[in-house]
Amino acid sequence: MCSAQFMITLDIAIVNVALPSVQADLGLAQDDLQWVVITYGLVLGGLLLLGGRAGDLLGRRRVLLAGLGIFTLASLSAGLSGSFWQLVASRAGQGLGAALAAPAALAIVAATFAEGPARNRALGIFGAVGGSAASAGVVLSGLLTAGPGWEWIFYLNVPVGAAMVALTVRYIPADPPPSPAREHTAARGVTGAVAARRPRLPDPGGGPLHLPETETANQPRLPDPGGAGRKGRGRADIPGAVTITAGLMAIVYAINKGVDRGWTSATTLGFLAAGVAALALFVLVAHRARQPLVPLSMFRRRTLNAANLVAALVFASFFATIFQASLFMQQVLGYSALRTGFAYLAIAATAVVAAAGPAPRLIARLGPGWTIALGQAASAAGLLWLAQAPVDAGYWGGLFGGFLLTGAGLGLSQVGVQVAAFIGIPTEVSGLAGGMVETAREIGGALGTAVVASVAISVAAGSGPAALTDGFRSGSYVAASFNIACTLAAALLLRQVPATPGADAAAVSAATLAETRTAP
Repeated sequence: MCSAQFMITLDIAIVNVALPSVQADLGLAQDDLQWVVITYGLVLGGLLLLGGRAGDLLGRRRVLLAGLGIFTLASLSAGLSGSFWQLVASRAGQGLGAALAAPAALAIVAATFAEGPARNRALGIFGAVGGSAASAGVVLSGLLTAGPGWEWIFYLNVPVGAAMVALTVRYIPADPPPSPAREHTAARGVTGAVAARRPRLPDPGGGPLHLPETETANQPRLPDPGGAGRKGRGRADIPGAVTITAGLMAIVYAINKGVDRGWTSATTLGFLAAGVAALALFVLVAHRARQPLVPLSMFRRRTLNAANLVAALVFASFFATIFQASLFMQQVLGYSALRTGFAYLAIAATAVVAAAGPAPRLIARLGPGWTIALGQAASAAGLLWLAQAPVDAGYWGGLFGGFLLTGAGLGLSQVGVQVAAFIGIPTEVSGLAGGMVETAREIGGALGTAVVASVAISVAAGSGPAALTDGFRSGSYVAASFNIACTLAAALLLRQVPATPGADAAAVSAATLAETRTAP
């Protein structure tokens, strides 16, 4: 599962260092570069909800295998690209495969370990992999671009993806068959009696508190929110997936075109209005559908909603920083692709150390909210450091300290987000919860990159080093503002969320043994 997460997250950032080489080989315009990065994040983020829901309805192992297969084939196509459109289409295919695989992998991890210290440790390792993969991607990109060529940043996924498919088939248990009769009986015969005699223990996210699957093995279970309990595994909400994906893409495209054609131009306003309308239609579809992509009741879980907001802000800053720092180092400071990749070792190493070491202990002591706040304060300090870089900045004095703080903040925040998002989430919808968190991360990253790139382009008065440096500084300030907003959101919305929700463990166990699972 960690390998799948690493590969998927790796491809979010791995193209950044290779962008100048891709531009030269394919003859791309300057405005085309961000679409090589953003397309993957947009499709991944737009379809992650469908991927998470598909995992809950069709089986997580089955969906994971399908996603890995699609991702591997799309990576091969990307490496063979001879034009801008083939490359962008291949990146979209990678996004589709990742959208299926990512939430399934996260849900398998969450369902395997009991809520509490065991799951926190597992998510700590998972978070360390995810938090470091985006950083490691730019390091690996530098090595491959300077060596065999930029195509190998995609070819590398082919043998790795094939190996993960084989390992998944070998070691991940097959999905259990649906049991509609058992779930339907539970829904009709147990809920009222148990609810009448069992005290409810609310979790910090606003939903009922549940113990792990292992502690309720003999309990009847209610059908999931999509209605799968009545009709096997149910169906995925295709209209919901289409409307939310189209809406998010239209909004990002409007942000991108706002720089070229003006924020009040007909094109910008038209795509912005279309995006808002599509998202409104998504809400309407979710309200009326029998098996919605995202049951509206999921949005009543305050902890999950707060975790989604925080995830969007964390990666809005981080992905935008990686994008513009890669261009700054190569176009202004004259770094080679290889040197640019190694320059990111400061971020990659500190992200791994922070996520695997202090993050779980801080969460156990302070809770995920304050852990995220500390991490984002560090990231904000790092970006304010980078915003002072002169046109002839040296690495050790101008960039190294900022990169260290940014990596440490990412490692702490990633683990905190994942722990907070799964508190009080029933196993039946853990795939959906994972999809919501991943969606927030990818869409936040795409929006953040679009906003920061737009600000940097508008500030830069030309293509010379001084102008590009001005753009980089302004973009760093905007990215830092995302970190500051995230710090406040985590401190205010997640400050009372402990690592393990609920009261005394014995009291929780005694009360929970009498309760059936309920839909969110």
